[in-house]
Amino acid sequence: MAMRLLVATDFHGATTAIGRASEKAAKEKPDLIIVCGDVTHFGSYDLAKEFLRLLAKSKRQVLFVPGNCDPPKLVQGVRIRRILSLHGTCKVQNDLCFVGVGGCSPSPFFTPNEFSEEQILSILENAYAEADETKKLILVSHSPPYDTRLDTTSLGKHAGSMSIRKFIEDKKPILAVCGHIHEARGVDRLGLTTIVNPGPASRGYCAKITISRKINVRLDVL
Repeated sequence: MAMRLLVATDFHGATTAIGRASEKAAKEKPDLIIVCGDVTHFGSYDLAKEFLRLLAKSKRQVLFVPGNCDPPKLVQGVRIRRILSLHGTCKVQNDLCFVGVGGCSPSPFFTPNEFSEEQILSILENAYAEADETKKLILVSHSPPYDTRLDTTSLGKHAGSMSIRKFIEDKKPILAVCGHIHEARGVDRLGLTTIVNPGPASRGYCAKITISRKINVRLDVL
């Protein structure tokens, strides 16, 4: 059975973009909305919940991880119908098992949700410990894996997570979706894994992914 995902990331508090994502999901009816973090731009926990509730108005299930610019309390998740945090845990949907990690590795900007590479790997291992190994694995992270097209900054430097790359190489998910590096919108592969950075929703970007026998990725707009 095919699964259709609407993937968005890096809203950075752009209410118009969040509204458009919700409207797009309500119209196109994907099986899941996946949010790869930075719903807010250094906003409060209450504001983050308000934005997530707006996405939930689409009446689609939303799986998310917090971004590095989201409030630290968002790491603990929220109690909102149809909204589920994947940070450090997993969610089984049909024949797919989603695991997630939010935030980013240490940066020069000292943003609210930064974790050491050791912490990131521990969070991912805890999430994977709950995974159903009979299901196809999908990774949802805010940071991209290190040394790929999706973590290359405008200065040509790689700013992704080495622990996320290690997890992908070791566990071989069929798909990994991420954000964080705004200028690195695109699709790449890491071994057997398709990796996707939809680009920042604050600039109107998203991705539509269909998973069946193959993975079909379409970089789209809200």
